Amino acid sequence: MTARPRNITFDCADPYRLAGFWSQVTGYGEDPDDDNAPSDSEAFLVGPDGQPNLLFIRVPEGKASKNPPPPGPHAGTADPRPGGGPAAGAGRHDGGRPPPA
Repeated sequence: MTARPRNITFDCADPYRLAGFWSQVTGYGEDPDDDNAPSDSEAFLVGPDGQPNLLFIRVPEGKASKNPPPPGPHAGTADPRPGGGPAAGAGRHDGGRPPPA
């Protein structure tokens, strides 16, 4: 038997804003029966068939330690969808690695 995650949950300060960003980058949409609102304590994005949903939950405390990066596109792949990546407000970060020689 294979286990598959149904939801990936993120703690954050602004669930509505973060869900909006990830919706643009991934193409995931809001639950048609329960729209996200800026005043909500959580925001939910429905994944396409077979993909996990994304749940963003407001937490009052700041981050205590560095977390691993969230899941992202695999290296060497490009996002052909308009509005993804930089157009959605993403920036480039080298993670402290030196540039390739």
